[in-house]
Amino acid sequence: MKGLIKVSKSFRRFFPLSANQATKLNQSLIRKIEAIDVKIENKLETLSTNNVKNAVNIKLCPVCMTSVKAFNLYGIPPSHKKCPTCKSISRHRFLYLYLYKNKVFSKTTQIKILHFSPEKAFYDIFINHPCIDYYPVEFNPEFGSHRNIKLRDVVDITNIQYSDDTFDIIICNHVLEHVNDFVAMNELLRVLKKDGGQAFIMVPTFENLERTLENPEYNTPELRAEFYGQHDHVRKYGRDFSERLLEVGFAVKEIRADKYLSKEERTLYHINKQSIYIATA
Repeated sequence: MKGLIKVSKSFRRFFPLSANQATKLNQSLIRKIEAIDVKIENKLETLSTNNVKNAVNIKLCPVCMTSVKAFNLYGIPPSHKKCPTCKSISRHRFLYLYLYKNKVFSKTTQIKILHFSPEKAFYDIFINHPCIDYYPVEFNPEFGSHRNIKLRDVVDITNIQYSDDTFDIIICNHVLEHVNDFVAMNELLRVLKKDGGQAFIMVPTFENLERTLENPEYNTPELRAEFYGQHDHVRKYGRDFSERLLEVGFAVKEIRADKYLSKEERTLYHINKQSIYIATA
């Protein structure tokens, strides 16, 4: 009931409804969200069941339900496999599956989501969700101009302008390797709600590195490309990434794709070996 009241109050800011009318509208929206969730789950289960045995010969994007013989090559060099429809790559598909299976998309109470460098596939879901107060943000004000994304604010992750203890969920996907990560992590910890807030963080990690490689002398695009693998990365994360999150005060749970998904699922959805780090205050 508390959730219904919160959403009712939210709707009353925009529509001149009585409390009873707002509650009925809220209940109707909740039924629609749950119906969509069931429909997607049934379709995903059907497609997966039909295709999992033929995963070598067919690929399925769980984000947009596109079924194709192969994903498109993407990147320089072309090491990623991109869905031709929603443009998701491996890390997006893995994060989507985790968020979906854990009911983040089917929230029926009001929550706030802060999303750095928002991916279009997630943006389209969150921006239209009646129970999500969505903050798609980026440091570059031109970020969304060619992606059909409208930023909520321009935000520097190392100096976030929002108040402490604000967001229920934070999504930070392949951002920290570009910035002063300890400053950024402290800022994420500050704005994340202390009671139940979750930050879903992904970074490129290299299992052959015990410790993160970070040298201030690698300060040119050429040196960063040589040692970190990309000209705009400022470090190369090793197996100690969780320790860096712990050091600033987060509690951390690592979700590994090779443990969370079966080999058949990883082949079907074309999901590489990678991890989601769920950080809580």
